[in-house]
Amino acid sequence: MLQKDLLKKTYSLLPHLGPCLDGELDLNKRGMKLIDKFQSELEEGDFNLLCHFVLRTKYSTVRDADDLLGGPKEEQLEKQLGPNAQSFAEHIQTGIEWAGLEMSDFKPMVVTHKEDGRLGFAICQLDANVEPEAAIDSMVCCFEDSLEWMLPEITTSMCINEENPSSQIATIILGRILTGEPLHAPSCPCCEAEKEQV
Repeated sequence: MLQKDLLKKTYSLLPHLGPCLDGELDLNKRGMKLIDKFQSELEEGDFNLLCHFVLRTKYSTVRDADDLLGGPKEEQLEKQLGPNAQSFAEHIQTGIEWAGLEMSDFKPMVVTHKEDGRLGFAICQLDANVEPEAAIDSMVCCFEDSLEWMLPEITTSMCINEENPSSQIATIILGRILTGEPLHAPSCPCCEAEKEQV
């Protein structure tokens, strides 16, 4: 098999790949049709080479994307975040590292509030490599005065103040990260009252 053919087939398969856990190709229906077609066209050795190269390419591109899009460097956090958000970020990072997990698996990032420009530290409560969609849905962001959920339909938040400091909220979120049970947004009394009236 020529290099051109190997690259062409690999790039045609990449959009149809899932997480590929345990070193096995995880393909959707379109991907399965393609891989079956390639298997019928190629000799066994070339087909095995293709499968191996697809996995290697998948892992390397995911790693490179994490490096480019992953959490900001510690020095950047210190410059950008206020004391409450910084404290939250440091508690989360320390806990995750002590647990032997990778911070980048939870997609940490500094975000800017679209309405008022506040800076906050956002992180998923689930491993994005295992459950990508659920992880994004579980993302929370610590601003200076509140912890907010990133889904646009959620309008409630947890206040940050002397009685409820960001370090305490970080401990709660860290516990949820380590147990794999995301903390859901508190219900809004006004919204619940409206539902009861309908």
